[in-house]
Amino acid sequence: MASRRVLCYAEEREGQWEAVGLDFDIAVQGESFGDVHGALREVVTTYVEDVDALPAADQARLLARRVPWLVRFGFAARLVWSLLGRGRDDQGPRERGQFEMSCPA
Repeated sequence: MASRRVLCYAEEREGQWEAVGLDFDIAVQGESFGDVHGALREVVTTYVEDVDALPAADQARLLARRVPWLVRFGFAARLVWSLLGRGRDDQGPRERGQFEMSCPA
């Protein structure tokens, strides 16, 4: 099975982290960046393994599932905003970032 890069985004809000695999529209939550990074890697790997067991037509459809463009744009805008030093809310600066991970696909 070939390897594929999956674009991901993570953000901290009110002490909780959320990470989204933008290429498969999969999300996880945790208490730290490390938690969501590891959980997302595990969920994406399991997703791809499960999809691999399906008929080819279903594989093509499910491996091409993406976060909607408007949502993807929102993640990109928040990332740029935070890089400009504007990523604050009432409780101070937010932590967020974009990353890639490899998975079999």
